[in-house]
Amino acid sequence: MSNTRTVFKNTFVLFIAQIAAMVISFFCLMYMGRYLGPKNFGVITLAIAFSNFFVGFGDLGLTTVLTRDISRDFDKAITYMSNAATIKLIMMICIFGLIILTAFLTGYTAEVIHAIILIALSAVLMNFAQIYFSLFQAVEKMEFQGLIQIPVILSALLSGRILHRKCSFRLFNNLRVERDIWIYLLKESIPFGLSAIFVGVYMWFDTMLLSFIKGEQSVGYYNAANKIVMVFNVIPLSIVGAIFPLMARLHSENSDYLKSSFNRAFKYMVIAGLPIATGITLLADRIITVVFGTNYQASVLPLQILIWPEFFIFCSLVSVVLLNSIGKQFMVTIQCIGAACVSLIINLSLIPLYDYIGTCIANFATYLLSFLFLIIICEKSGFNLLNKSNLLLVLKVCAALFIMGLYVTYFSVLNIMLLISTSALVYFIILILVKGIDKSDIELVKGLFRMESHD
Repeated sequence: MSNTRTVFKNTFVLFIAQIAAMVISFFCLMYMGRYLGPKNFGVITLAIAFSNFFVGFGDLGLTTVLTRDISRDFDKAITYMSNAATIKLIMMICIFGLIILTAFLTGYTAEVIHAIILIALSAVLMNFAQIYFSLFQAVEKMEFQGLIQIPVILSALLSGRILHRKCSFRLFNNLRVERDIWIYLLKESIPFGLSAIFVGVYMWFDTMLLSFIKGEQSVGYYNAANKIVMVFNVIPLSIVGAIFPLMARLHSENSDYLKSSFNRAFKYMVIAGLPIATGITLLADRIITVVFGTNYQASVLPLQILIWPEFFIFCSLVSVVLLNSIGKQFMVTIQCIGAACVSLIINLSLIPLYDYIGTCIANFATYLLSFLFLIIICEKSGFNLLNKSNLLLVLKVCAALFIMGLYVTYFSVLNIMLLISTSALVYFIILILVKGIDKSDIELVKGLFRMESHD
């Protein structure tokens, strides 16, 4: 199978699997938001943020290193996986204990602590399962990862079963402590791990700060908008999850194709990200009402602000994957440290003045500055995003968005699902007419569904 078709197949599989998981979790959150109300919903989302913040310390960047190195040399898979599993198991036990201890020390109420413990348990299990996912990504068999994008406890169990059948070893029966391998894995993973930790700071710590300064109700309003926005993470994560092992290989095999793959991935992020940001901005009021009800009207403005950092995430993730692939993960670490500092400073400055709106502004500024920094680093590394082709693409997308915006405004009385689907159709038709989507893009999509006996 060609590199391009492999990427498309893997992106498609991950996208469908994560969409299924996202739909389930989204409807659960929607039900909880409506049933619990803003304040109690704030308790649940605070527990999620608190748990995910600490669990991020337990990965150490191991999954990224495993994906990168196993994709280059599969013969090392058993050795690396067995040692990494031992490291992760120790870390997850320690992290779970740290979460419980910190929850009690912070002085949270009993209901908040109970919620934190339950959610932390599921987060720890899911984080450990990521070690299996790294193998599936490395060998570009995302269909197996896709099959287990289901409830957290089952994912950890089923992934082990599939891994045993496909790779002929049981991870828990092969836990190893090999000094040289541990030193190598930990040394290589430190930049990735630091990045993950600081990403956790500006992804989750804002919710914790908001709860300390303003309380759970503000957390509920903020996260009602934020959870809708986070649904769209499935798109960039599916794309970068598929292209990372390819880029890691191409760095040493074909630098020209690496640049081509990088620019094509960025193109698709822009094509997908900008209409989502524009559409959500225009329809935020109706979306909040449909999803969470009239009690959450205070979440409309946060949704209109937070959807634009999501677009920056779309574009930034491609740059992050590229830099990790070419061995410049330390620059990603610097970006994450800088972003965490900016986020912390702006949140502490604005939350007392503007409540959850201040958190939204901090979010916007953090992701915008991160995106600009990554553009500069990529350009210095020989990968220019601000080239004529990409700038022309942005103009074509904006032209299509202008027509889509007029359509949404004129037909605003339509049922919201019908309006969203037809406006998306209008957008893609215009984009094809202005050649924002060209023949090669259409052929790639066709090739995904074309069943061939061999490539």
